Amino acid sequence: MAFVYTSLVHWVTPLSLSVFGVILNLLSMGAILSFGALRKTKNIFIFHLSFCDFVASLSIMMTSIKFITQWEFPVSIFQLLFLVALMMSLLTTLAIAIERFIIFYLDPFGNRKIITPFRTILAFSVTWVFVGGLFYIMGSRFKERLYLLGKVILSSTILIITVVTVSLYKIIYQKITSASTSLGASETFLQRRFKLHQKIIVTFSLVVGTTGLCWLPVTVTEFLKGFPQLNDKAWYIVLERVFFGILCSNQFLNPIIVWSRLTEFRDTLKVCRRGDQAGSGSKSTGQNTRSVSANVPVNNMSRDNPNFIASP
Repeated sequence: MAFVYTSLVHWVTPLSLSVFGVILNLLSMGAILSFGALRKTKNIFIFHLSFCDFVASLSIMMTSIKFITQWEFPVSIFQLLFLVALMMSLLTTLAIAIERFIIFYLDPFGNRKIITPFRTILAFSVTWVFVGGLFYIMGSRFKERLYLLGKVILSSTILIITVVTVSLYKIIYQKITSASTSLGASETFLQRRFKLHQKIIVTFSLVVGTTGLCWLPVTVTEFLKGFPQLNDKAWYIVLERVFFGILCSNQFLNPIIVWSRLTEFRDTLKVCRRGDQAGSGSKSTGQNTRSVSANVPVNNMSRDNPNFIASP
């Protein structure tokens, strides 16, 4: 009975949260693959973020099932996947910042084709192999310290990635704001483009912020693990489970943030709600509509800009 009670207190909440994360991220990936309006180069980053959160949630779910049911299967592989997936999720938010930075400063018109679907997928694949190999080597050489070392590395990496990512987002946001204010009132189309850029930056700033906030409480309990006399205290056990539950919630918060803030994703939800088929256009309302792309150069008046249309 004591084991059942402990299992319920310790693992049912993480299991419930992780199941929610698995479902939401699976739906998010499926929507990006299914709807033509979402199959864009920039959404590869969102797809990969969902994939990372899906793997992390699945790992927590399987670990929770292991401890609740005492089902015999190796749980270390899921602990390893969780650490790798969380690291890759953080690196994805950094990659999004770098992608926005390249669009604005290095390849504003896309002529140099620095960012392509193939290069993006290749970069993520290589990073998965590198990060996974690094954690695997750590686990094979320091098995008893894998969990602790993983948390130390993740905590340090979260701090570094957060600082770098936020710095890039701040630079880009300031550049967007500056370029937007320099436009005339008649440049409504370019104004919409800049607002879309701002929304993307703010959206993933929220993703970075929630990731940091969800991980920060766990670093406290990990630090307290260094004091064995505290580990058996009831308040510490409760605190550790609550903080771990907060960390588990991060995996389903990311898709909620993305789908609630980005217009193209909200429009897809409206299509699903109406029961329309993917790729079908909206009914004509007598008004001219125009797609707004986020790939807009800082120098919006340049004649090299294929999307720029001079005012009459």
